[in-house]
Amino acid sequence: MKKTILLFGALLCAGSLAWAQNNSTVNQIGENITNVNQTGTNVSVVDQSGGASGEENEANVTQSGSNTSTIIQSDAVSNLATVNQEDLGNTSTINQSGDNNDAAVNQLGPSSIINIADLNQSGDNNEARIHQIDGSFLNEAHINQSGDQNSASIDQNLSGSQFNYAGVDQSGDRNSAFIEQLQSGGSNNAQINQSGEENGAEIHQNAFLNWNNIGTIDQSGSFNNASINQSSDGTYFNFADINQSGDVNMASVDQLGEYNNAITQQSGSDNMATTAQNGFTNTALTFQSGDMNLSEIAQSEVNNEAIVNQIGNNNTSTINQGMDLNGAGNYAEVNQLSSGNVSNIMQSGNNTAIVTQQ
Repeated sequence: MKKTILLFGALLCAGSLAWAQNNSTVNQIGENITNVNQTGTNVSVVDQSGGASGEENEANVTQSGSNTSTIIQSDAVSNLATVNQEDLGNTSTINQSGDNNDAAVNQLGPSSIINIADLNQSGDNNEARIHQIDGSFLNEAHINQSGDQNSASIDQNLSGSQFNYAGVDQSGDRNSAFIEQLQSGGSNNAQINQSGEENGAEIHQNAFLNWNNIGTIDQSGSFNNASINQSSDGTYFNFADINQSGDVNMASVDQLGEYNNAITQQSGSDNMATTAQNGFTNTALTFQSGDMNLSEIAQSEVNNEAIVNQIGNNNTSTINQGMDLNGAGNYAEVNQLSSGNVSNIMQSGNNTAIVTQQ
């Protein structure tokens, strides 16, 4: 039986009264490795004693300042867990019960304080990263991987990134998820759920004064690709939701402005849907239950509404609303119930258009 424990703790005295005290607890059963390096008043717990089958796991903890970390590797084989923490009040938890997983949490840099990071890996061969660095504070990130061969990454970085929430849940296999919440923005919410296989999803909520945006992606089908971009200066209170239950679909939503809403649902296969909103209080709804359809919605200015229903196959719909400064208050609806149809709507001021093709 081989056990390796390396503990480096700094007990520092400033004057005659102020002391810094670190606390580290390590429990091991099997052939595991733990490295702990602490400076300041940190608390760390590493538990590699969940069962006799646990072996060849490695846990690395590096802390300076006043932070808390927990790593649990229970009945696990060949997992790697790494925690790097600086500054004050950060909390990280890594729980690995599968095999051959790799998890890392980085809470680093000046003024990166009171962040929460939580990583759970019960599947096999998964990779997960959470970065809360360079002025990030009061952010929360969660990654759950119960499937196999998934990849997930959450970045909540740079000065002014605050009060954000990001979550990734991967119960399918071979999926990829990436969430980015950067710069001087806060109170944004991003969630990616992947229960299908070989899907790709990205959510970006970045830029200066980027607040209170919500982005969600749900992928229960396979081989889908989805992206939400809410990343421009002065982007507030936008909502974007993409749901892909079919296969081999592509969907993207780009939102610049305030109080825009975009929903895309793809239950068919081989569909493509793009939505671009640059303005205020615009609404775009896209529903694709057929196959090999194309939908494009572009909205600018104020109070435009676009609805696209593609039930048939091989249809094309294009809606462009608000092409000039008078482009407000337009309504467009396209229903393509049969196959091989083409619809093109362009509106530049308080118009109503309804197209039904069957």
